[in-house]
Amino acid sequence: MAKNINVKGVSVSLLSHKKEDFISLTDMAKFKNPNETSLVISHWLSTRYTIEFIGCWERFNNPNFNTTEFSSIKNESGSNGFVLTTKRWIDRTNAIGITSKAGRYDGGTFAHSDIACKNCKDLKGKNGNGFSKSPSIYADSFTSNIQFSRQCLEN
Repeated sequence: MAKNINVKGVSVSLLSHKKEDFISLTDMAKFKNPNETSLVISHWLSTRYTIEFIGCWERFNNPNFNTTEFSSIKNESGSNGFVLTTKRWIDRTNAIGITSKAGRYDGGTFAHSDIACKNCKDLKGKNGNGFSKSPSIYADSFTSNIQFSRQCLEN
């Protein structure tokens, strides 16, 4: 089930998968750089703070998370030239909180609402544009997550 919300003139895709909410990081990255969304996502994903946050989320929510590979990635982060792509993260750690879909109109990188709303705060621009609120990690339903996601994205 896909839904869209309009945030400051940008359509942001929302998906429900196995009763979990996923928000398009690709659409969110358009606030930072509409022409190079994959670079925005990769740069965000490559920071040590993001890796630690997503790793914590995966350990809590994913019984098949590869903690050995996570530790290796975490140790590599912060070094010069370290770049982490979505594909590399998913393949090495068996992550479920971030996913990528190929396709011109329905493709992109999607993250669980907990992770995506953490990204909202990180994408806030220097001039105050973009996103500014972080999520409550515990959400009860698709509707409340959608409402929270809209608030997260609009402020």
